[in-house]
Amino acid sequence: MRKVTATPPERTPVPRPSGAGFGSLVGWAVIWAFFAALLVPLVGTFLFAMATRWVVTILPEGLTLAAVINTVSHPRFWETLVRSLWLAAAAVLVDGILVVPAVTVLNLTQRRWRVLFDLATVIPFALPGVVVALGLVRFYGWAFPEALHTPGLLVAAHAAGGLPIMYWAVHENLRAIGMRQLFEAGMLLGARPRQILARVVVPNLLPGVASGGIFVFAFSFTDFAYANLLVGGGWPTFPVWQAGIMLVDGHIMAVLTIVSFAILWFTTYVLAGLARRQQPWLAGRTV
Repeated sequence: MRKVTATPPERTPVPRPSGAGFGSLVGWAVIWAFFAALLVPLVGTFLFAMATRWVVTILPEGLTLAAVINTVSHPRFWETLVRSLWLAAAAVLVDGILVVPAVTVLNLTQRRWRVLFDLATVIPFALPGVVVALGLVRFYGWAFPEALHTPGLLVAAHAAGGLPIMYWAVHENLRAIGMRQLFEAGMLLGARPRQILARVVVPNLLPGVASGGIFVFAFSFTDFAYANLLVGGGWPTFPVWQAGIMLVDGHIMAVLTIVSFAILWFTTYVLAGLARRQQPWLAGRTV
């Protein structure tokens, strides 16, 4: 009996489309241009923070750590930095507590109210921050004067300002995962609503909460208008002190700018990594 061996068919080379090399070069050029637009201002700010003198030359005439030492040794630096960090964390926490249950109920049982919620979340974007802050001052000065110039009012204002960002992030996350279908499937399998929410919905919401939390944290940490008008110099935050120090020493201002970017990058990395790490662990739990 003869042994028959099958030979694989010969592969015919697929011709590359004309202009593919040019398209690749254009794509890389666009990518490098994008990164250059992001990094060049930061590099310039970093060099200015370290420069001894930088007037007529392309690069600084010398580098020094004097501005960094003066910044971290300033009594207001750590005070305002810690203050803005916990303020931003409180705004993220408040928005998460308010948005996640509300959007979950809205998508499950009260879908007819979604249009009203969508319109309400546009209001903070339609009004300038200065107008909103002045409106809060006028309203609380008439209704509840004791709340003026207090950290609690500033936390509430930051949470209200960042609420639309958290709302849209969580809402689009729910639409992407098909939460209504997941909930109905869990009910058909005999799971209780509390089990479905805790072990199916919440794990799949973590990416949306993380992305919304990143933007809310950035909004609160870098806010100047609300903080300056609502609490002012009596309880200065990091951006308020940063604006004041700009008139005194530009090198310290540059150091504070680099610190702000570093904190925002670190926060983004932590929140995104936390969502990626916790989601498989929670999603793997049995209902």
